[in-house]
Formats: sequence, structure tokens, C-alpha cells
Amino acid sequence: MSRRLIAALAVLIGVGLAPHALPADAAPQAGAAGSDRALVPTKPPKNKAWIQGSVQDRGKRYVDGVEVAAFPASDTKGDPVASALTYAPDYQDGHGWFRLYDLKPGDYKLRYSSLKKSKDPFDTEWSSTITVKKKQVYTVSTETLTLARKVNANLSLEFVDSSVKPSKQALLKISLTSKEVRPIAGDLYVKVDKDAAWKTPIKDENDGHVTVKLPKQKLGDHTVTVYFGGNDAVLKTKRPVSLPFYVTRTGR
Repeated sequence: MSRRLIAALAVLIGVGLAPHALPADAAPQAGAAGSDRALVPTKPPKNKAWIQGSVQDRGKRYVDGVEVAAFPASDTKGDPVASALTYAPDYQDGHGWFRLYDLKPGDYKLRYSSLKKSKDPFDTEWSSTITVKKKQVYTVSTETLTLARKVNANLSLEFVDSSVKPSKQALLKISLTSKEVRPIAGDLYVKVDKDAAWKTPIKDENDGHVTVKLPKQKLGDHTVTVYFGGNDAVLKTKRPVSLPFYVTRTGR
């Protein structure tokens, strides 16, 4: 194989492995041979700025492959002036990172969106207006995206004590969790036996776990039933979850 052909193949391979569009003035950095660190400049050139940040899903996981595009704040319907896909760069830890290069000083809005062929797309989100100055590296807060589809959640029940006296209220621990959305907030519906259900909230600060007091009950066997009413990211519980408890004279 000729030297000329070997050199051409090397160029093609290098282009194919490039993870991110870089500015024309990108210069190698010492001590970074063999990584994309060697291609990344340390600061914006004169009269230009960068915007950088990260993207995560509702489960607090950083996500690669999300398109981040910058538009002039005065015209978000035209073409973006810069765009990039989130990824895990060699020159820093973590996934879901992006940097938009070669921006003129001014006002911008960022659009976060999934690629058209994404198997599990996110809803598109827009940032508020971002103002950048000359030679500024502007780091935006981590953007949290919601899947276009709603997800199922795992609902489980556990009594602090499944046998109580008539004078006591049974304490019920409720857990509502999902790998794809964390924490889950919304309304839980609780009922004992055939009584009407009442609504109790589960909030972000509960982190998917809440304890509720059940109304006092007469002696005998009882059943508590719970379901989640759903929210913008999580489906309503398909089948309510039930758990027996007992009211005895001794509480045991």
C-alpha cells in the first residue's frame, strides 16, 4: 500500500472519530496525545464566546445524543447559529456535556431536542435568553428533559405495624419509584375497605417515599388500597395496590 494512500485513510478515520464540531482555531494541547483533548482550545478567540452545559433526564441521568442548538433570541424560527450533540468528552468526566463554539457576543436562546430518528425521544425544551460577551465562557444550568412517552412507576406498600389497637391509627409507608423519573410528585389515592378514597400528595421533597396515617378502624380485618393519579411524565397506576392490616384488642 502506498504512503499516499495510507495518509488518506488516516485522515478519513480521524474525521469519522471526531465527536464534536470544533472551531477553526482549535490547537493541540501538550500532554494530550491520543484523546480529543488535543483538539479542544482552552478559551474563545477574540470577539467570540462559548456556551456550554449538560443535559439530564428526569431520572437524574446525564444523556448523550441530545441536540443543543443556539438561536438569536430575536429570531428562533430561522436556522441555528451553532449546534452540537451532547456526549462524554475525553477531557472531562461525565456524559451529557455540550459546548457551542464561535458565537458572536449577543443574546441567544438554546433549543434542546432529540434527533428525528431517536428511539426514545424527549420533549423539546427552550432556554430563557442568554447574554454572552466577548471571550466569555458561559455555563448554563443543567437542563432536565422529559421523555415524550410517559413511564410506569413502581408502587409498593408496607405497614409500620400491620396490627394495631382500635385507639391507634395504622401507619402506612408508600413508595413510588421509577428509574426514568426521580423524584415523582403528584396525588396518591388511598382508601380502606369499601370507603371512598381520599387524596394525599407525594412531593418532590419526599423523594418517592411518604408515610400516611389511616383513619381509626373497628376490630377486625381490613384492607388498604392505593393508586397514583399520574402526572406529566408518569402514568396512572394500572392496578391499585392493596395490603391487609388488622385491628385487635392487644394490637398484635
